[in-house]
Amino acid sequence: MSPTSILLLHHLYATCCFLFSYNVVAQSAASAFSFSFDFSNGSIYRSDDLLFEGNASLNGKLVDLTCNTEGESRQGCQGRMSYNHPVPFYDTRTREVASFSTRFNFVIKGFNQSIAADGMAFFLSSFPSVLPLDAGGSTLGLHGGDGMNAKGADRIIAVEFDKFRNYFDPSSDHIVIDINTVKASANTTTLPNGSLRGAMTATITFNSTTRMLVATLQFDDNPSLDPVQVSTELPDPVTDLLPSEVAVGFSAATGRYFELHRIISWSFNSTLPFKQQGIKL
Repeated sequence: MSPTSILLLHHLYATCCFLFSYNVVAQSAASAFSFSFDFSNGSIYRSDDLLFEGNASLNGKLVDLTCNTEGESRQGCQGRMSYNHPVPFYDTRTREVASFSTRFNFVIKGFNQSIAADGMAFFLSSFPSVLPLDAGGSTLGLHGGDGMNAKGADRIIAVEFDKFRNYFDPSSDHIVIDINTVKASANTTTLPNGSLRGAMTATITFNSTTRMLVATLQFDDNPSLDPVQVSTELPDPVTDLLPSEVAVGFSAATGRYFELHRIISWSFNSTLPFKQQGIKL
């Protein structure tokens, strides 16, 4: 074989190796999906990618999860906003569970009341999200009935930002991780009274290898307060907790007392591929 032929073979081999490596990297990059909503800029997202339930609504450059009446108390409001497409939670063939992260800016606003309630939560549930008809303030719109031991399509994993002390709560202001019930939380971090107000930023991550769910909260309007964290290890197997495809979003409710629960922006990233259904991500 001539030196020229050998050189060409080496070049061809190197090119094939590069293309193979590029394909692997491209497939890996394509295996994840993400979405992002900046409600202050409505031109960068499609409104039909969002599902609004109950009293939740797009209100100018933000989303109100509960009644959006400024300065007027509105008791007994419940609402949800969720991504309007199924999000992969695990692969039914390989049993691979998604790792994910989400970040959102939100505002909780009272109206010079001595007591405000009830709070809001980020949740994963069966798809599509269904706001229970009898959801109340104490369950933040996550459950109907007594809020205990949800089964089937009512199962949830949630992180609460709870403002009101019900009989099953440790304090007025607290962040909590719920698994299928708001009345027996997996883990809780209590906060000074009045902490959950104004603008805040939350980051929630789940590592499918360690099964650790971690939520971190930063108090943007209260810089004197240090960021706080709550975490728990989800039960094994995680695939028993929720269906293979889930809804992700936010839920909030008021009961006898009132406050506003507002989402300013929201991003979500997952390691499992999105099943294309003619949807542009």
